[in-house]
Amino acid sequence: MALNKHKKYIGTIMTVVLACSISGCNATGSTAQTETVSLEKIELLEPVSSTHYYDVVQYRDICKFKAYSCVCVPDVTEFAYTTDVPFETYGKLPGETVKTGDVLVYGDTGNKDEEIENLTDELSRKIRDYEDDVTDLQEDIYDARMVEYEASEPYMENISNKPDEGSAFYDMWAKFSMPIEGAYKSAVLSREQIEQALKEKQELFALELTYEQGRLARMAEEVNEASITANKEGTVVATGIYTSGDYISQNTNIIALGDMQTKVLHTEYISSADAAKAADIYAAIDGKRYEVTYRPMEEGEYAEQKKQNGVVYSEFIIHEAGEEVPIGKYATLIVVEEYKENVLAVSEDALRRNGTEYYCYLTDETGNMQQTVSVGVSDGIYTEVISGLSEGDKVLTDQEITAKDEMTELTKGSMEEEYRGYGTLYYPSTKWISNPAKYGTFHISEICVEKNAQVTKGQELAKIEVVPDSVSIERLERKLQRQQERLAKLLEKKSKIYHDEIDRSLDRAIEARQKAIEDYSKDLAKMKEYTGIISLTAPYDGVVTDLAEHEVGDALAYHEGVVQVADKSLCYIVAENKDGKLSYGNEATITYTAEDGAKKEVQGTVVSVYGKALSGQLNTGTAFIRIPESEAGKMTNQFEISATVHQVSNVILLPKNAVTLEGEYAFVKIKDDQGNVSYQPFILGGSDPNYYWAAYGLSEGMKVCLN
Repeated sequence: MALNKHKKYIGTIMTVVLACSISGCNATGSTAQTETVSLEKIELLEPVSSTHYYDVVQYRDICKFKAYSCVCVPDVTEFAYTTDVPFETYGKLPGETVKTGDVLVYGDTGNKDEEIENLTDELSRKIRDYEDDVTDLQEDIYDARMVEYEASEPYMENISNKPDEGSAFYDMWAKFSMPIEGAYKSAVLSREQIEQALKEKQELFALELTYEQGRLARMAEEVNEASITANKEGTVVATGIYTSGDYISQNTNIIALGDMQTKVLHTEYISSADAAKAADIYAAIDGKRYEVTYRPMEEGEYAEQKKQNGVVYSEFIIHEAGEEVPIGKYATLIVVEEYKENVLAVSEDALRRNGTEYYCYLTDETGNMQQTVSVGVSDGIYTEVISGLSEGDKVLTDQEITAKDEMTELTKGSMEEEYRGYGTLYYPSTKWISNPAKYGTFHISEICVEKNAQVTKGQELAKIEVVPDSVSIERLERKLQRQQERLAKLLEKKSKIYHDEIDRSLDRAIEARQKAIEDYSKDLAKMKEYTGIISLTAPYDGVVTDLAEHEVGDALAYHEGVVQVADKSLCYIVAENKDGKLSYGNEATITYTAEDGAKKEVQGTVVSVYGKALSGQLNTGTAFIRIPESEAGKMTNQFEISATVHQVSNVILLPKNAVTLEGEYAFVKIKDDQGNVSYQPFILGGSDPNYYWAAYGLSEGMKVCLN
């Protein structure tokens, strides 16, 4: 707005000033007097701390945005025990792929397993006793049918010779028939009674078997609840750090799977309402735009995350993120809150505020003029002017925009950050080597290894003396002998064929005896399997991580652990990662001092996602680095770790002396053809010692001023 249209107010202002002078008002008083004038009137004033710096009102694009530094992570699902249970071991480890139904984590169900084993043994004994009783009854039925068969021949012959009831021979026949009929009916009744006894035994045992099988099913379900099973495919991207025996409360997340095909960015919390009203949201990755979708939280999830983490994150799914966007890739999420294209704008430094109203000072060769303005969106450097100013107006500012004549042309390039930290060895797959002998008495004979010792597969770890249970063995041998004798008698009877139905009953009895002999033989072999001095050996190449508190001569129980061994092929470095720089897929160099004092290096791969992708229960401030099996046994237990992280390419690079930082805002200075200098805001992506890189707002080939 030009100043000449305001000159009609000069006479009025001079009259006010003259009146103040006559009445003896000083400079301060005159200022107070003019402050009572309504801002709706445009007045020619000298602003407090006035300068000759000014900004030219012109048309600009104004973008109000927020930028969030992110790392591309998979879509993560966490898993927890559904019951309180001691931890045993992980079924799957970081970096391993998982199929639906795979066991992710095992709980220590030793006591429950033993209960199931004992109940199974008890049920097996009941079944064997039942089958033995059934076989006896089947033999009795066989014998009863033979008696019935033998009694039926004279009875049927006698019936066929029955005279008429009125004949002279009927009374004699009836008297002669009585013992024959009695013997036959007695044989039939005896057979029916045995068959009824068999039926009752079968029905009662069926009820008992159903009950016992129900107990076993319930116990098996409890064991299943003590493990965590995958309900989807994925890759393990995080685990807690637990050792066998650690007690874990239900609903404590201890392992996480990642869907590597669905790629996600996590940011500070952004509400659904803010995301919905944003003008634009997208991800900038290596200088390329990727569309994203905001994933709102389910009801109650905010409170749960707040409880677990203390900090709540929002999730954005990246679209069409193929192989060019790997897991672990650095990204910038840009949320454009408002965007105005080609609108009048003035430097934010030129605006002043009085309550809810804004004003500035117009200036030209005749002086300065206060002007009320209406404003819109601001990008932190420039503010949209809705009314009160026109293109080309000059407004006073507190600071002069100065720039050197030296310019630089912006180019694209790459940048990366360096991670440095420390770590320790971690063997997550451990196993207690326990006493395998179930029958007899057992004592420690020798412990052959020490804690932290390196062992090879098959190496002797400990010796146990097993004294067999001779009484139980002799009892079982007598049962076996009795079954063999009974089978011999049945086979002898088999040689005499009486009748098809009788013969089938005999065959069933023979099969039952043969099965009983087979079962007793197996049990006898188990009882005699371990005797004398037996060795406990390493199941794989590994490291002794623990020893039970046993001395030579101490008694042992069945399945009692003696030596704990970690699988050396599954070795990780647990690295410091409180700042979240390390993420899945990063390559790391591990440096350690070997036994000979020489510095050694090993290459490893990060196989855990960074903390923002996890709940507070799994966000431990550490990262898992998988190292080659061939290197695990050579390494000491203290490591220096370095890794290249937050790599970006194809981005605009800026010398640091071309960038001005003002709080959360970053901008460069540009000159127009007339030599006028103005600010150009941009989104700062990151930096190294010499350069910044821009995630948004600048283009290749643009020339900017050096400070």
